[in-house]
Amino acid sequence: MQRVMILSHQSRYMLAPQTFPDIRWFFLLTGYGAGKTRANAISVLYDVKRLQGKKDRAGDYVRLLICGITLSHLEKTLLLYFRQYLDSSKTEYIENKKYNTFTIGTVTVLLQPLENPGDIYGLDVHKVYVEEADELTTDKMLEATQALNERCRQVIPGERSPCLCFGSTSQGQKGLYALYNHFKKTGVGFLLIRGRTEDNPFLPKELVRDMYKMYTPEEREVFMHGLFLAIAKGRVIPGFDWARNYVGYDMDADLKPGETVYWAQDINSGFNRGSAYRVKDGVIYCIKYYDFPDLDGAAKVVRYDFPEQVIKWLPDVTIKDSFPAFARELRRWDIKIIYRKKSPLVEDSCFLVSKLFYMGRLIVCKVARDVAEACALAMRDKDNKIPKGVGKSSPIHALDGVRYAGVFIVMTHPDFADVRKLIAEKRASLRDDSAEGPSVKQLPSGYSEIDPVVYMRRSA
Repeated sequence: MQRVMILSHQSRYMLAPQTFPDIRWFFLLTGYGAGKTRANAISVLYDVKRLQGKKDRAGDYVRLLICGITLSHLEKTLLLYFRQYLDSSKTEYIENKKYNTFTIGTVTVLLQPLENPGDIYGLDVHKVYVEEADELTTDKMLEATQALNERCRQVIPGERSPCLCFGSTSQGQKGLYALYNHFKKTGVGFLLIRGRTEDNPFLPKELVRDMYKMYTPEEREVFMHGLFLAIAKGRVIPGFDWARNYVGYDMDADLKPGETVYWAQDINSGFNRGSAYRVKDGVIYCIKYYDFPDLDGAAKVVRYDFPEQVIKWLPDVTIKDSFPAFARELRRWDIKIIYRKKSPLVEDSCFLVSKLFYMGRLIVCKVARDVAEACALAMRDKDNKIPKGVGKSSPIHALDGVRYAGVFIVMTHPDFADVRKLIAEKRASLRDDSAEGPSVKQLPSGYSEIDPVVYMRRSA
C-alpha cells in the first residue's frame, strides 16, 4: 500500500462532494504549485475505489470523466500522477489509448479534450473532473460547461447525485471568472475552495521566493493565491520601463560568427514590421528594427546585416500558406524557418513579454528604438482587450515581432529554464505539439525548424 501526503485544501476538495451532497458544482482554485493537479488525480482514484461494484438503474457500472484542454495537456499533467499512483500501488487496470479510456475494476474512466466543446457528446457519466479549466477562453468555458453539465447524469442508487469538479490555477478574469459570475447571477449553488502556493510545504523555498519577486502584488493574489482579479489594465506591456529596458547603444555589429540571430516578422499588406534578437548571458536583446514595404528582398537585407550568423526566421504562422513564396529567397540566403502549428494566444504571449521586461531579461537597443516605443505606447481598448493592429501607425504591429521572438526563445533556449518553470509552462497556449515532416528539426514546445527546401520541393 502506498501512502501519500494530502494538503488541507486538497483534502477538502476531495471530500467536498460527499460532505455537501446537495451541491452539484465544486471548484478548487489555487496558486501555481499548490497541488491542484495532484488533487484532481487523487480525487479520481478515491472515487474509483469507493465506487467499485456499483451500478446505475440500467445495470451499468460507474463511468467517470476526466477533461483537459487537450489530451496532450492531460498527458503532461494529471495523467502523470494518475498512472504513477496506479502503478506504484500495483493496481490492475486496462488503458485503451485508441478510445482514451481506463478500466479499473468495474469503473471506467474516460478522457475528453475541451478545446472543441462541440465534440462533447454521447457521454453519460456519474462525475466529471476538469483539469486547468481557466486555460479556456470565456466563450469556450461556458460552452464546454454546458456540454459537460448535460453529460453528467449517471445516477447511482445509494450515492449522491452526479456532480462536476473543476481544479485550476487562476488566470485572472478569464473563463472560470465568467462561470463564477454566471452562477452567482443565476443563483446556481457551488462550493469554491482555494489553496495558496505557499501552502504547499514541498515546494522549494527558492521557487516561492522568486515568484514573490517576479509578480506584482495583484499578480501574486491571482497566480499565487487563486483570486479573481484583473491583472491587465491600461498598457499592453506594463512591464516595460525605459530606464530598465532601453539602452542607448547598439549591439548588431557585435555578434560573433556562428551566433544565432532570431528574425521575427509580422506581415501586412503594404508594410511589414520586423525585429532581430540575440541572446547573451540569459538576456534577450532586440538589436534591429525593420519596416519592409514588402518582403521581396527582406531576406537579403537581413543576411547583409548578419553575414556570418545563423539566422532563424519567426513569422506569424497564420500566413504559413505563403511560406512557399518566400522559400527561394530564404534558401538562397541560408535562413531557417521556425514554424508552429498555432500561434500562442496574444494575451499569454504579451504577459510573458511583459514579465521578461519586468525581470530585466529583455532589452531594446538604440537602433531598435521603434520597438521600445511600441512597447511603451500600446494600450488596451475600452473592454480591457488587446486590440488588433489597424493601420500603419498602430504600435501593435511592432509588438507582434517581440511576441514571436520572446515566446520561441523562452520555450527553447536553455538560459530561460527558470522563466519556463515560473511562467511559460503555466499557459497552455505557449505549449504545442508540432507535426513532423521532411527536413524538419523538432524543437521544444511545439516548434519546428524547417529548411526552406521543403517548400521549394512542394512548389516545383
